Amino acid sequence: MNTNWDPVSEHRAGLLCNEGFMKERYDNLLNELVRTFTPKGIAVVKDILKDPNYQNAFFQILYNEVKYLPKETQVDIVAELKEMLK
Repeated sequence: MNTNWDPVSEHRAGLLCNEGFMKERYDNLLNELVRTFTPKGIAVVKDILKDPNYQNAFFQILYNEVKYLPKETQVDIVAELKEMLK
């Protein structure tokens, strides 16, 4: 059982997927559901992150999503996010 499960976060991610901002797939290697932004989601995030208040909120959400992952995985996620938002 995953003790890090957060139903509120799951609901929000589900809404983002339903609106086409994110997509999800099951990764057999990781044995978990993996979500990534769609091009539509990336465009919206780029626009939102122009506002410092939203930047702070976004990075807090990101931190909460990755804090239980190994440090190497955290670094990879941040690097991928930076590349995506260029």
